[in-house]
Amino acid sequence: MQLCRPVRIFVYVCVLLCSKERTSAGLAPKQRVIQYSLTQWGHRDGLPSTTVYAVAQTRDGFLWLGTADGLIRFDGIQFLQVPLLSNGGMAFGRVRALGASRDGALWAGTESGMLVRINGSAMKSITLNLPISSIRERADSLIDVEASNRVFRISPATMQVALTCQFGSVSAPGSDPHPSLSMPLAKDLSGPCDWEAGLTVSPSVLARAHLTLDQIRSVLPDSDGSQWIATRESGVFHIHSHSGEALPEFEQISVTDGLSSDSVWGLFEDREHNLWIGTQNGLNRVRNDKFSTMTRRTGLLSDDIDSLASVGNEVFAGSAAGLNRVTATGAESLLHGSILSLAAGADGTLFAATPRGLTIVKDGRTQIAQLGIHAARITTIAQSSTGEVWFYDQQRGLFRWQPGHVAAKVSIPELRNAVSVIQADARGDVWFGLNTGEIVLYNGAIFRTFVSSDHLIGGLPHSISVNDNGTVWIASERGLAFYNGHRFVSWSRKNGLPGNRVLWAVQGPGDRLWLGYNIGVASVAVRDLSRAATDPKFLVPCDFYDDGDGLHSNPDLHGNTPVVVLPDGRIWLTTSEGLASINPADIRKNPVPPFVHIVQISADDANIDAVKGMTLPPLTHRIEIGYTGLSFKDPRKVTFRYRLLNFDSQWHSASTRRFATYTNLRPGKYRFEVMAANDDGLWSTEPAALDFTVLPAFYQTRWFVALCIASLLLTVILVVRYRIRSVANRLRLRFEERLGDRVRVAQDLHDNLLQDVMGISLQLELADELTPPEAAGKPILGRALQLSESALAQGRGALTTLRATTFSQQDLLRSLKLAVTHLPGDKHRAIRYSTDGEEFQLRAGMGEEIVQIMCEALRNALQHSHGRIDVRLSYTLGGFLAIIKDEGLGISSTILESGVPGHFGLTGMRERAARITASLTIESSRHGTEVRLLVPGRMAYVDHKGDIGIWARLKSGWSRFNRKP
Repeated sequence: MQLCRPVRIFVYVCVLLCSKERTSAGLAPKQRVIQYSLTQWGHRDGLPSTTVYAVAQTRDGFLWLGTADGLIRFDGIQFLQVPLLSNGGMAFGRVRALGASRDGALWAGTESGMLVRINGSAMKSITLNLPISSIRERADSLIDVEASNRVFRISPATMQVALTCQFGSVSAPGSDPHPSLSMPLAKDLSGPCDWEAGLTVSPSVLARAHLTLDQIRSVLPDSDGSQWIATRESGVFHIHSHSGEALPEFEQISVTDGLSSDSVWGLFEDREHNLWIGTQNGLNRVRNDKFSTMTRRTGLLSDDIDSLASVGNEVFAGSAAGLNRVTATGAESLLHGSILSLAAGADGTLFAATPRGLTIVKDGRTQIAQLGIHAARITTIAQSSTGEVWFYDQQRGLFRWQPGHVAAKVSIPELRNAVSVIQADARGDVWFGLNTGEIVLYNGAIFRTFVSSDHLIGGLPHSISVNDNGTVWIASERGLAFYNGHRFVSWSRKNGLPGNRVLWAVQGPGDRLWLGYNIGVASVAVRDLSRAATDPKFLVPCDFYDDGDGLHSNPDLHGNTPVVVLPDGRIWLTTSEGLASINPADIRKNPVPPFVHIVQISADDANIDAVKGMTLPPLTHRIEIGYTGLSFKDPRKVTFRYRLLNFDSQWHSASTRRFATYTNLRPGKYRFEVMAANDDGLWSTEPAALDFTVLPAFYQTRWFVALCIASLLLTVILVVRYRIRSVANRLRLRFEERLGDRVRVAQDLHDNLLQDVMGISLQLELADELTPPEAAGKPILGRALQLSESALAQGRGALTTLRATTFSQQDLLRSLKLAVTHLPGDKHRAIRYSTDGEEFQLRAGMGEEIVQIMCEALRNALQHSHGRIDVRLSYTLGGFLAIIKDEGLGISSTILESGVPGHFGLTGMRERAARITASLTIESSRHGTEVRLLVPGRMAYVDHKGDIGIWARLKSGWSRFNRKP
């Protein structure tokens, strides 16, 4: 919907308040200027129906319009047509009356006689079968409905008629049979109804306004005690009384003043005291403005004012057409002809520069100043406290003039450039602003020049304002500067000001500084400026006024004095069209915080009803939430801040945008909160909130994530298992190859070597029998015979081992004992062997590798230990574990890491362990060394059955934990 484009028009009404006798006596009529801001909405602003019969405001802040095409809701920016359908599905048509009850419900009456109660999304209706013209809530919460010549009393709870009354007579015969909403005219009722009589209009007012009762549609009393009268063809009349005045004062607002139509149906005053006018051709709003404006319509000689000056409480305005004295009732002409510049002097003197020179105006008399020179282009003037007049002529330069003497030209290096502004203070100092941006101070004796190195902000000086305490405010092209008697301090847009180009700066009441910009007027606190001067991160807060506050023309700078401040604090300024004034003491802040509502939410451009606890579909990429703030004083200045809990860490900065957009929100629960501030910065007390949930897609759910993690883990396990099986298969193939080699070696050993050894043994036995006992070689032959028999026994053992496919626990122990038996000495007697767990048959090749590793460990233990040696063999489902522990002095860390030079026992043990994918751990301390060899079950055992169950693993671990040491 297109944003409304309000047409704001000043209504200047000067009405004769004197009686006919006074007029006939030839007295000048008394004038009073009353100014309102009038805004209208029509079809081009989005209003669906321009015939507005009734206006009402519900407790939630929305404005409701009863029109020829149904009911319309208005938030100050957008119009929304509300579908009102009866139970039979018939459209309501013309809504002629509206009323808001204290419980927040809206009552709508139609021309067809349908009365509807709307409370949120709930709707109830009753048919009265008569055109409804007025709805009012009673003190007892019952609803009085006027329909034709009857009054129906309705119970909101039951929607039943509790009482019906008949009008006995109407005070205005022939009046509108369907009077509008605001306040009916006085009527008489027959029956028991206690209908409260409407307002009556004074006959004298009717006579002066040339109205009759049948021309009045409704009367509305406002919060100021005035009355507003809606007429059939004469627009709106405003009647108000002032103390001390015999006759009430009234104004008329009509089409010529900007009203959309002179045919007025309804009047309504909202909670912010705006007056709403429903006419035959649109909706209108009337309100008081903060600014008053004067133009040629109120007596100015020209709308292009060049200079202002104040003498006492009087304001003088100079233009190319002449000089005006501005008063509360208008503007009075004093001089005709071009006024180049103005300056207020001492003792109520006014200096006016004209093409003829310098004119002095005092006590209503004018005279030409005797300067002694010809000065036709005086652009700036100032009189110091010593009585000297300083003025700058564009053609001749800077002069100083003492009345009664000849003006003397000032020719000093400091003032060699053109002077744009001159200002004097009460202490005798005179300030000069130069076109080059420099500021020159004359203290009565010397001239001092300030440049950018003195912290002056620079740029063309537009105005200089000097206070009685000697402080100076300078408005220039690049910002605002302040001189405290010692140094300059500057501010610009980066400090929070509305802009850099400051047209003027004056200090008003309340220690506030007023700044003029070409886009409006700003008011800032001096203490905030002082804080910003020391804290660069602090932004100066300011109250900003523009056309929404009655400043219908932009502040403008034609001459060198664009603003004056009167002793009562009122500020007058020049604008692009006439003058404007504001009294800071009369500024009334809007005390009503705006209601804020969330009106719409869309997901991927699909509109969804904004209800609490709503859910949005999965994979919603873009969410747009629309909201509104209900403040009708100036809806354009309503600002918002919002946040999305579970996403935003802080509030988004205030702006006038009425929607928030979020993209690619994660699935989850969210809460959107928004607050609004009215045109004067007053924030709503509570945020409007909307809870919603973004549903996840199937792959965004927790169970899907858990399933993916489980699948990943399972894949890793399968890959690891596959890798282990592959390695095991390769090792098994290698062992099978080695088993084949062992069979061939066993065959060769049996068929060749053992046969030869047996032959040698037989020959030795023969030789031993033939050799006499006393022969010297007899012992040698006996020893050789023993060795041959031992070799034969070992060969048969080796043959048995090579032929074996499994390696039992007995084989393992026998091999270990046999390996250490032939070592010198009897240290092998200190070895203690133990086993635990259920025995598993080892693979033959694996057993040989295990024996070799353990034999090497035993030999090292026997060599370096002098105590007991424990050998433990443990069979578990997880694998085979061999532990050799001695009570020696331990092994140094260097030997453990690198081994003994020239010896490869430890290295060989690690290589063999790696070859059978076993884990070899050697731990050494001062109390001995422990060697642990762990061979996985799938590699060590012949009949390994694959994976081991969890229960079996726990059982095996528990048995190992509880075993006795």
